[in-house]
Amino acid sequence: MTAVIGVLNKTAVAIAADSAVTIGQNQKILNTANKLFTLSKYHPVGIVIYNSAAFVSIPWEVIIKEYRRQRGTTPQAKLEGYANDFVQYVRDSVSLISAPAQKEVVCAAATKLFQLLGKEVREQILAQLNELPIEERTTARVDELAAVLLPQTVVAKAQQYDGNQAAMLDDAALQEYPLTDFLTFYEEPLARTWQQELGSFPASEAARTEAFGLLHRYFKTENFDLSVWSGIGIIGYGDEEIYPGCHMLHFAEVIGGRVRVKKQAAESCQIDDLTTSAILPFAQRDVIEGFLNGVRPDLAGVFYNTFGQLLAGLSSYLAGYVQSLAPHLLPDKVLPSLQLDVQLLVDSFAQSITTVQNEQIIQPMLASVQSLSKDDLAEMAESLIHLTYLHRRINSAPESVGGPIDVAVISKGDGFIWIKRKFYFRPELNPGFVQNYFTSRLEK
Repeated sequence: MTAVIGVLNKTAVAIAADSAVTIGQNQKILNTANKLFTLSKYHPVGIVIYNSAAFVSIPWEVIIKEYRRQRGTTPQAKLEGYANDFVQYVRDSVSLISAPAQKEVVCAAATKLFQLLGKEVREQILAQLNELPIEERTTARVDELAAVLLPQTVVAKAQQYDGNQAAMLDDAALQEYPLTDFLTFYEEPLARTWQQELGSFPASEAARTEAFGLLHRYFKTENFDLSVWSGIGIIGYGDEEIYPGCHMLHFAEVIGGRVRVKKQAAESCQIDDLTTSAILPFAQRDVIEGFLNGVRPDLAGVFYNTFGQLLAGLSSYLAGYVQSLAPHLLPDKVLPSLQLDVQLLVDSFAQSITTVQNEQIIQPMLASVQSLSKDDLAEMAESLIHLTYLHRRINSAPESVGGPIDVAVISKGDGFIWIKRKFYFRPELNPGFVQNYFTSRLEK
């Protein structure tokens, strides 16, 4: 797991990232991961990673440093240009990912999908069996229900990934990838996964093929729920830009040589005369958002749901009470008019809370960030990561944020400056590393 944050104003952008990484089925946590890098040795632009530390089978650190080496001194006019160029580089590098590795990540998504289908079918079977007399709850009856319900569940789930209902990835090559080619490459490992997860259900070949088609449609959408994905942030300046920005990308599988990647506009930001400062938390953001907004988003949802339930109960009670006082005056057709519009009231309440948060907490804080110096930006970024670490440390949840905090500040004039950085070696014992790094720069 990861905690990463960017704090931006017109002067610079500070980035901080922890070092925790979770590996393996046993969720072992190591505090040695590198998540913050320079994207160029020569230009003011950096890159952060969160969630998965690898793209399919290749560590992102390897990809980033190879990209940095190959691009050399070539600048991009806009920060978005770096993001687009990096995406293209990843697309051009898919030949380095082996076929078994590509099949493995597809089967991982298939496992989640088939488990979800199996869970829904079992719940439906159980619900229908409970309505039958005990003597009719036989194995044969279960098989009959499964044979009907599994295809129906597949079809219902497919509607979620239909082009008319789901946002599709903006990638013509991926959208044009035919089902026949998908099955040719992936059908054998998918059949093994199907047998492992759903082999106990009596299902026709048509139902299985429909499920494979469902997975094919999923890979064309912006839905990454079944995928092991990586968040990539390109942060800094384009050559023609005087204010910093951040462009966020999500990378998932390689499907038939095509990369699943989507731009995260909601997590991206460009500082200008209208947006003069920003605080951008990524990955584990609940604690930071609680600090920034005054209440954690998950708790806010609980508050609103509870408020809605209380209003609904009050509405029903009042309608019943009034009817008991004058039943002859209030026929059944009049009672609905006495019910409160609970959703409207909850939405109005939520909007009022949001307005208070914005006016009393968020905007004053952003106004302060607007005037912070470079060292203050760095201190704020590091402190917010440490706040998340402290919260994870003192509660019963796994310590999924921890280790040394890497901190960097990027400004137009000074470039990428490390404030705090961990090394896997002692720099004073490896002068050749530092010498070669800057010698190669001078030779350019």
